Amino acid sequence: MQQLKSETVKMKPFFNYRLPICPKIKRLLEFMLMVLVFQPSPLALAQPDAILLTPDRLQTKFDDPTEFFRNWKYHPGDGVEWSKPAFDDSNWETLESTLLESRTMPQSGWTGIGWFRLHLAVDSSLWSVPLVLGYRQFGAAEIYLDGKPLYRFGTVGTSKRTETTDLAFDMKAKIEPISFGNQTEHLIAVRYSNFTRSSRWLTDFPMGFAMTVLGGDITDHLADAAERNRKRTGYQFFFCGTLLAFTLLHLLMFSFYPQVRENLYYAAFTGSFAMMMFIDFDFEFITADGKLLVFETLFKITIILIGVSGCRFLYALFYPKLPKPFWVIFTVGFAMGLLSLYISWDYIFLFVLISLAEMLRVIVLSIARKKHGAWIIGIGGLIFIVGSVCSIFIESVPAYKYAYLSGVLGLMISMSVYLARRFAQTNKSLENQLTQVKALSSDLSDANAQLEEYSRTLEQKVEQRTREVQEKQAQLVQSAKMASLGNLVAGVAHEINNPIGVVNSAADILNRGVDKVISELEIAEFLDNRRLNRTLKVLQDSIRLISTAGERISTTVRSLRNFARLDEAEFQTADIHEGLDSTLALLAHELKHKVKVIKTYGEIPHIECYPHQLNQAFMQVLVNAIEAIESEGTITIKTFADNEKVYVQIADTGRGIPHEHLHRIFDPGFTTKGVGVGTGLGLSISYNIVEKHNGQIDVESQPEAGTVFTLHLPIRAPILAHS
Repeated sequence: MQQLKSETVKMKPFFNYRLPICPKIKRLLEFMLMVLVFQPSPLALAQPDAILLTPDRLQTKFDDPTEFFRNWKYHPGDGVEWSKPAFDDSNWETLESTLLESRTMPQSGWTGIGWFRLHLAVDSSLWSVPLVLGYRQFGAAEIYLDGKPLYRFGTVGTSKRTETTDLAFDMKAKIEPISFGNQTEHLIAVRYSNFTRSSRWLTDFPMGFAMTVLGGDITDHLADAAERNRKRTGYQFFFCGTLLAFTLLHLLMFSFYPQVRENLYYAAFTGSFAMMMFIDFDFEFITADGKLLVFETLFKITIILIGVSGCRFLYALFYPKLPKPFWVIFTVGFAMGLLSLYISWDYIFLFVLISLAEMLRVIVLSIARKKHGAWIIGIGGLIFIVGSVCSIFIESVPAYKYAYLSGVLGLMISMSVYLARRFAQTNKSLENQLTQVKALSSDLSDANAQLEEYSRTLEQKVEQRTREVQEKQAQLVQSAKMASLGNLVAGVAHEINNPIGVVNSAADILNRGVDKVISELEIAEFLDNRRLNRTLKVLQDSIRLISTAGERISTTVRSLRNFARLDEAEFQTADIHEGLDSTLALLAHELKHKVKVIKTYGEIPHIECYPHQLNQAFMQVLVNAIEAIESEGTITIKTFADNEKVYVQIADTGRGIPHEHLHRIFDPGFTTKGVGVGTGLGLSISYNIVEKHNGQIDVESQPEAGTVFTLHLPIRAPILAHS
């Protein structure tokens, strides 16, 4: 009985490396296979180099690049008869793997085209059973089964010009149906060409193919492949999107506050990682040699950028000045980036390892020196190392296949946490310093106060104090004027009051005397004396005029006394209507022939107040209303009350107040009458008087429609009386 070889070995994936199978396990498998092959079987009649294919050797999933068969026969060159089962290939070279890399390259060499033959011994239970062929390659190939063409991937050529490659690896692997006829011995022959490998730019990429036979329905395998593509695309969007979000966030932070350059270096670091992951994911979807070359160059550049930006970021965090090693790393990285098309991957990975070692050194030293937050980045670095180790050494476990992505994400998160923590600590420190500055500023001397007067806060205080002083000055000036006016009015009233009393008394006596003379002379001869009658009539009219004039003068004197209220300067209960009438009497010459006054007095109680001050407030508001009426108009005075307040409403039909001036009409010195025309103190004084009485003034105005002032005066003001 002949021994049939039935070994299997995991294939090294494109762009990755696998650890060899443990020798003890390998010997155990060989022993078990020896026991199997020495059992009586119809397959024992197969060719000595044939590979045994039984149902339990069929793969169920095609989610990992696997070389299902060994013992392939290889011969360089091209020959049509090499696809025939009857061709004798006993003198051909036997290969360990159909992946032609530096350590598995055929001893007979590679000229760009060659043939591969594999003899199979198929168990009878698999005869004419629909199976699935899983195939991956880097190049062009024609597959023959028992001498008959089965599949063609790309165009096999005898030169680079006549060759059309089909990059079918990883996510673009071929899944096609296959069935073996009703016989034990079968031959799979592959005519394969790859002239791209001879290019000086793509010598780092693997060459060859990998083949496996799967059990089950082909639709299930296609659906499984589509699901893998979907998951991989999801991983790409998630990880690349997350890293790009980190990049954009820290770029915005740098744009808002360029002094913190760590955000810029971190954005370069995360952006390089995002680009690397994007290219790494898209590698498996490349179908053209030119695009593959571009992606390879970009992949090298992004890896170099990761090393340079990572070192620069850590130096900015933990070093006050940029150390010399960075310039060495930067110079070497810059040169390698320019020459990335010519540099082998071995040098790229060496540069990355040196950069990672330098970053690890900086982190360890920072933790040892107890620099703030260094342990956070240390944790992220540990997560990254663990994830990378799992991806490299435990890649056969699907759960660990993309563990390095989680490591990268953990590293990015830790760095962002460190920056956020540092930013928060900086803000907290600034707040503490600001508190100390505020505490010290309250105890500063006059020299420091002189410097602080340029600040906005002090300017506002100065402006407020100035306004208050102006208001006080205006009140003092007006109070002094009113006091002087009151004294003057009192003197004038006193001086006028005595003579006018004499005049009125004399006029009364004269009037009675004339009446008595007329009554005594009522005799016939005198009644016919026209001249005497005319004289007596003139005398009566003159006496009547003197009485009327004296009464008007007396009324004016009373109005002056009521307005000044010098005999009522203390806080007391007063009649608002009496004050309004006195004020209107004094303004009669201003109102005459120009303004019509409409008085709508309601039933209001007497209020507690300073009467002479309220008269002054009424005077200012009425004068303002009179001046607002340019030709003719109306002033309406309305009074009403509620349980707590008395309201005096003075409305005019004047030109109104512009909206932009309404909020300033009570400011001292503000006037719209022009320079030298108005003092701007009248309404301010009225406002202060009403405010002193615990009241308020409201104003409503429409341009060219008039203005309404409403004075709110409390009926009782105990606090005012006490003050």
